[in-house]
Amino acid sequence: MTDLGRISDLQSLGYSEQDAAFLSLAAVHSGYFLRRQYEAFISAPRGRPADRFLRCAVDARHARSIEYANRTEVFHLFARQVYRAIGDEDNRNRRPRPNFSIKAKLMALDFVLANRDRRFLGTESEKVQHFCGDLGLDESLLPGKTYSSRRSPGQTRRYFVEKYPIFVAPAEGGDSSPITSFCYVDEGVLSTSGFTSFLNRYRRLLVALRRFRLVYVAAEYRHFRSAQRAFDRFAESLTRPESRLPRGAMGDYFVLRRLFETRQYDKLDKAKLDRLRDLSARFGRPKTEAAFQEWTSEITANERSRPVDAAFEFHLLPHRYDIFSTQKEPGSAG
Repeated sequence: MTDLGRISDLQSLGYSEQDAAFLSLAAVHSGYFLRRQYEAFISAPRGRPADRFLRCAVDARHARSIEYANRTEVFHLFARQVYRAIGDEDNRNRRPRPNFSIKAKLMALDFVLANRDRRFLGTESEKVQHFCGDLGLDESLLPGKTYSSRRSPGQTRRYFVEKYPIFVAPAEGGDSSPITSFCYVDEGVLSTSGFTSFLNRYRRLLVALRRFRLVYVAAEYRHFRSAQRAFDRFAESLTRPESRLPRGAMGDYFVLRRLFETRQYDKLDKAKLDRLRDLSARFGRPKTEAAFQEWTSEITANERSRPVDAAFEFHLLPHRYDIFSTQKEPGSAG
């Protein structure tokens, strides 16, 4: 669904075009918003426009208000009608979140509002379409998580579950490929271990892209240097996928199988083929297959002519989020 389509459908719920445009951004990128974010979006000082909009959203039961420190209200867009209007009825932004997650979502929305000239990939379906449809990558490369349903015996695979902003910039120079930028939102963590885990979850996709930007979004400079070092180590490791080769017999199996599947028969004598047959019987199980596919995808990507082009950027948000410092977790109403 296009941005104009979302805005039009939200207008059918009783909102002006301007209010619908803000709701579309808030629902897609956060699910939560502050009064000041709405006022910044419409470029209006504190006053009646915000009063009217917030009253309309709460009275229509599209949003609920949660009071935090200093009587600051955080608004949660929870109504199914709102997410149906943006073409993403099952968006998990509808669900109540803990304080640290709400803070991260507000920070993500601040980043989006400060960069409205960017082409953001909002919903999960837009991200999947960009990487798999537009760029032709395999869906298995996308970072995802499998959820079990409480209502049915089936499972659902969801992608980009952090919901951090992702945006696409036009190609530069003679390169025809767009540049994809991924954001990581530091909501005030004690270390950069979470950032490192995030990078590793995205490793296979980033290797396949070969060209990307990483934007570290934070409200303070505390982890800037350590995040830069963590990113540099990660980016350097992308050019050495062979270091991820398992040790021992499994490593032998990976190497021999790849030689066979890439038809490098001149490197396979009878002894090696016999060894491959024995190892195939030993390691032919789903868990090993997944590890083999991950290893081969990195090897294949590394063999491309282009080197990895990875850049790191730090974005400091000009806002404080102290309202969460002493606040208890919202209850079921939030």
